[in-house]
Amino acid sequence: MNCPNDTHSDTKVLFSETQRFEEGWSLGILLILALGTCISVDILFIYGIIQQLVKGQPFGNRPMSDAGLVVVSVLMLIITVFVPLCMMFSKLTTQIKEDGVYVRGSIFNLVNEKYGWSLITKSYVRKYNPIGEYGGWGIRRGKSGEAYTVSGNMGLQLELTGGKKVLIGTRKAEEINEVLTGLGRNQPDAMHD
Repeated sequence: MNCPNDTHSDTKVLFSETQRFEEGWSLGILLILALGTCISVDILFIYGIIQQLVKGQPFGNRPMSDAGLVVVSVLMLIITVFVPLCMMFSKLTTQIKEDGVYVRGSIFNLVNEKYGWSLITKSYVRKYNPIGEYGGWGIRRGKSGEAYTVSGNMGLQLELTGGKKVLIGTRKAEEINEVLTGLGRNQPDAMHD
C-alpha cells in the first residue's frame, strides 16, 4: 500500500518536478472560468440581497430568511474568491527516489503519497486524454484509475499490486523515461507505446 507518512524519505532523489496551475495556458483557462463563475454567482446573490433586504421583496419562490441570505451570500463570495486563488497557488511535486515514487500537493496537502517499488508492478510514461479518461485535470478518479495532474497530456503511469492504477502528470516525460530505464523499471504497456 502507499505510505503517506513516509514521503520525507532520505533516499537519493533521482528525479524531481514541481508543476503549478499558473504555468502556461492552464492559468488563462482557470482565470476565465473562475472569473465567469465568480461574477455570475456573486451578482446573483448581490441581486438577491438588494431585492430582499433593500426593496423588501422576497427573492425567489421560496425565499430564505434575511439572515440566511446574507450568510449564504457571504459564503459564496468567499468561496468564489478563495477556491480560484488556492488553485493558482497550488503545486504538484513528483519525485522518483531509489525506494519509490512520491507525489505531494501543496495548499492543503490533499496529496501526500509514496508508492514503493515493491507495490509497483509496472511503470511507464504515456500520453493520456485528461477529459476522456479522468474528466479533466487535478486530483481525479476516472475509468483509467486515479490521476494527479496539472495540465498537459503526458503522465507517469503506475500500475500497482491489486490492480490499482495511478497516473501522475508530467512535463518532463523524457527525463522520467531515462530515470525509469536507469532503474530497470521502465515497463511500457504495449497499448500505450
